[in-house]
Amino acid sequence: MLRLLIICFVVAFESVSLAQSIKFAAFGDYGDNNIAEANVANLVDSFNPDFVITTGDNSYDTTLIDINIGQYYQQYIGNYNGDYGSGSQTNRFFPSLGNHDYKDEGSVEAYESYFKLPGSGIQSSNTSGNERYYDFIQGPVHFFVINSNEEEPDGISITSDQARWLQIQLAESGSPWKIVILHHPPYSSGANHGSDLTMQWPYEDWGADAVLAGHDHIYERIILDENSDGVDFPYFVTGLGGRSLRAFGPPVPGSAVRYSTNFGSMIITASLTSIDFEFWSIANGSTLIDAYTITRCDDSSVEDLVAYNDLIPLSSNNDADVTEYDYTAIGSKLIDYSSGDCLNGTITGQTVNGYNPKSNGGNFSNSSSDAFLTFDGIVDLSGVAELEATNWDNIITFNNLDKDKEYTITLTANRDNPGYDNARFTKVTIEGTVTATNISSTGVVVNSNESVSFSTGYNTINGYLAKWTNITTGPDGSFSIKSEWDSSLGSGSDNTK
Repeated sequence: MLRLLIICFVVAFESVSLAQSIKFAAFGDYGDNNIAEANVANLVDSFNPDFVITTGDNSYDTTLIDINIGQYYQQYIGNYNGDYGSGSQTNRFFPSLGNHDYKDEGSVEAYESYFKLPGSGIQSSNTSGNERYYDFIQGPVHFFVINSNEEEPDGISITSDQARWLQIQLAESGSPWKIVILHHPPYSSGANHGSDLTMQWPYEDWGADAVLAGHDHIYERIILDENSDGVDFPYFVTGLGGRSLRAFGPPVPGSAVRYSTNFGSMIITASLTSIDFEFWSIANGSTLIDAYTITRCDDSSVEDLVAYNDLIPLSSNNDADVTEYDYTAIGSKLIDYSSGDCLNGTITGQTVNGYNPKSNGGNFSNSSSDAFLTFDGIVDLSGVAELEATNWDNIITFNNLDKDKEYTITLTANRDNPGYDNARFTKVTIEGTVTATNISSTGVVVNSNESVSFSTGYNTINGYLAKWTNITTGPDGSFSIKSEWDSSLGSGSDNTK
């Protein structure tokens, strides 16, 4: 029996587990033991965050570090041995090093003695080997705290050991969200310091979702698309933790929101599918200044592959032998695999002229198959439809898609039963599109821009790939992929497809 295994690269599907949500505060340039710091600390406490991160300059001047920090935030600090309380049973305070943490009272030695980072029991890759830069995971977010001070022994250039560490760890992280924290802002419109060219590393290309910095005593949101992939990337400067208020210079490219009228903190909430960045001022007790949200359908939370044998039939017409499935019926999501964005769409499948899809092997159960070896861990959908009569069609239709977007779809054929050597001839046609560019791989017979044919033997390496890019849907937001046995490529005693 010949199986057509349909796999979508860019359009993929998932079953999403229950969302895990966290809320945290993010501020910097605060450790001054003054009324402004106290007001920001009260603002932070009013939101009851799960933990706190800082963007540096944790302690200023000759005042002891515990007075500047512990007096206001001891309830978040793990392994706390100061004079202002019992601290937190588990560390919930994750600072980054600022320039004042080097040059003011106690220097970096006092910082490293005061904090135990990331903290006992905190999930981390534990790969940096120091507390100057480190990583930790809270809920769906993987945080990377880096040291942007020139005193860093592992360097701060884009080719430094520290930068290489960040690049590797971002690439290896499986968390839905990845946020980089540092003191010196890669981009800033602040009049006192401005953008730090040395720290303009390719965070987006390396896999980060946002960068938070301080140093300039301002709040600013900057939106850039540095790698020209069409995806906005946010940089935040959150340096209004209590030291002083400073002015802006000319806006840098991408500057969307600028504020330095009063002190405040970012309050950030993250789930598996969205992350909300807010900045709250202490003005009038608390005032929302800015809000920015990134939304996606997270693919790292996938527990089970969604395949045809997992679907619930919504309707069946036995007379016409047509069965239709709707993926939304089982809580699945249609996602753009390259960006993770949610798509408002569904998928339906049917066969015509007499045979329904069967539910064999549609979950990568054959770990030695070409499809498994090629696509396992890359895509989140596999499905098998088996047809046992000549010239019958299998049709997969994508519905309710955004008509203003372009799509890519890739299909492979994997024949995992050696008993049907004479009937491995498949024709695949894309229908209902306004535009589609056929870029199928070597070994595929391109019949036209809309149609290809191919054959594969048992466990052929990788199968053959039929692929279309630049797909725009029809006016109803849908397009279809139709497969059928192609007798022009050969014939056999068993006309399966």
